[in-house]
Amino acid sequence: MGNTRQRARPVLALVVGVGVTAAATTGCVIDHNRPRLTYVNDATSTVVVTVELPGEKSTRAREVPAGDATDLSLSECEDEARLRVTTPGGEVVGTIDGPICPGDTLTITSDLTLEYGGNE
Repeated sequence: MGNTRQRARPVLALVVGVGVTAAATTGCVIDHNRPRLTYVNDATSTVVVTVELPGEKSTRAREVPAGDATDLSLSECEDEARLRVTTPGGEVVGTIDGPICPGDTLTITSDLTLEYGGNE
């Protein structure tokens, strides 16, 4: 009987390994992608993008280096929100009044103009 147990261990390990691989490759692993608002800075200088949310919600600022892109987790459209883009020294580059929505993109162009495209 000792031989049967020793032979069963490698088989059990193989079955467990195949099961884990199958779960990972068939989508059984949960992927928590969050909706995002994307900022793209095509300018030659760093900018600060501030999202001002209405009411008691927070204001969020993010520095975006020249030639870089980043994003902000945003779960739903915010009709009364404002995007404010400034230089690191505080000079206002421009503003965009809401709505802002997940899947949208704010682009700061090379001449420091703002383009905002929705997920239409």
